[in-house]
Amino acid sequence: MSITVGDIYGQFPGFNPKDMIALMNGRTDFDGSDTVSLSNIASYNGSFASELSVFVAEKEGKSFTNMLPKNQRITVNAAAGISETDNSKDKKTDKAVSTPEIPMDTSIFDIAGNETRKMV
Repeated sequence: MSITVGDIYGQFPGFNPKDMIALMNGRTDFDGSDTVSLSNIASYNGSFASELSVFVAEKEGKSFTNMLPKNQRITVNAAAGISETDNSKDKKTDKAVSTPEIPMDTSIFDIAGNETRKMV
C-alpha cells in the first residue's frame, strides 16, 4: 500500500498546502495520485502530525510505525490498535484459515463420508 496526496486531503480537508509541499520534498506539481514517502510522513511535525501518523499507521501498519521514534511509536501504535509485540507483517495473514492436512492415501469419498457422519 501507499499513501497518496488524495488520501491525506480526503482524510484531512484542512491540511495546509505548505505542509504538503514539504511532505513532497518541495514539489508543487503534485496531484491526488502522487504517493507521499512514509519517511517524510514519519518526520513530519506540522499541525496534523499526530493525526496523520495514526492515519498512516492504520493503513500501513508496522512498516510505518517502525520508522517513528520509540516514544512516538508507542503512542501511535496504541491509537492505531497495533500490538507492540506483534511480529507479523500484516494483520490479515493472522486471520488466514488453514485447511486440515489430508493423508495421501485418503480417498475423497472417505472425506465426504466423514463430513456427513459428523453432521449427523
